[in-house]
Amino acid sequence: MKFLSIILLLYHAYTAHPSYISEEPKPMREIFDVNEYNIEDVVNEEVVVSKYVFDDEIIEVVQEDVIPELCYLTSDNFTVYNSFLLDRYCLEELESVSPQCRGFKCELAHYFLEHGAQIYMDFMNAASYKEAVEVVHRELSTAFEKLNMCTCGREFFKALFKCAPFYHANALFYATENRSHHTAQYGQWMKNLDVKSASKFFDRLMAGMCAESGSGLCLNSIFNGFEELTELLETTLEEYDDYDDGDRKHRKSQEKRCDTLFGSIRTWTDNDDFEELDGEEDFEIFSQPNCGCFQGFLLRKRMQKDQGSYVPVLLEENA
Repeated sequence: MKFLSIILLLYHAYTAHPSYISEEPKPMREIFDVNEYNIEDVVNEEVVVSKYVFDDEIIEVVQEDVIPELCYLTSDNFTVYNSFLLDRYCLEELESVSPQCRGFKCELAHYFLEHGAQIYMDFMNAASYKEAVEVVHRELSTAFEKLNMCTCGREFFKALFKCAPFYHANALFYATENRSHHTAQYGQWMKNLDVKSASKFFDRLMAGMCAESGSGLCLNSIFNGFEELTELLETTLEEYDDYDDGDRKHRKSQEKRCDTLFGSIRTWTDNDDFEELDGEEDFEIFSQPNCGCFQGFLLRKRMQKDQGSYVPVLLEENA
């Protein structure tokens, strides 16, 4: 029953304390409204080794509840009294993965406990949007390699999607405070969702990220593009007031630049069809103008030499 206290503790970390003004700007903390007091609720800093670890309460929950269930519980010794996160059906599905991947859920729990706090703080302490994307890129690449996400991760998520519509573990009853109508709502939502299609979509996404590219995995190519785009975003935000206050001629000149997103902004804001989207046709109307702007951005001669980082191999192959 302790496991969901992690969720409550993390939520408390975002809401319990007044705003804290940092000496140095940390944009990720501003976006998520996280202050120094919130940080102290989640992690402790080990100054000697310059490493962050989770708060003692989180460590206790993971070590005493999460790891034993994910690492040692099997369908043979399963009961409603020694389980919380998993029900029997989900456990059987997770056991049905290939033999070399059956330990994945255990490895995932240990990886979270060992690296989660440091990843969280590296992200929150990022000095810029690009640095935050670099943190996510680095940690995802490392996790994909160390946890064999391209094989065992795909099997793990397939099993979770398969059992999700029938999920009835103790965690569900705890989350709904044993209110039967809330539990029934979950079942109704799962029936209305096309979980099978969602599973196929997620698996294709994983397969795409695991495809080979000039940067190793296509995951790396995608994030290389994101990192370049965050530079454009930062430049755009820094110069937006000057752009917004300028006359029409000045704005037009700014919209032709390759190192900002003013062209995309103008394309979107000038189209009234973006205000209300309803159905596939409206979404197509929404997408076409900005796709045209993006295409123009790539085709400008002075950007030709750099466009590879904006168009990962996954997109090139499906263009």
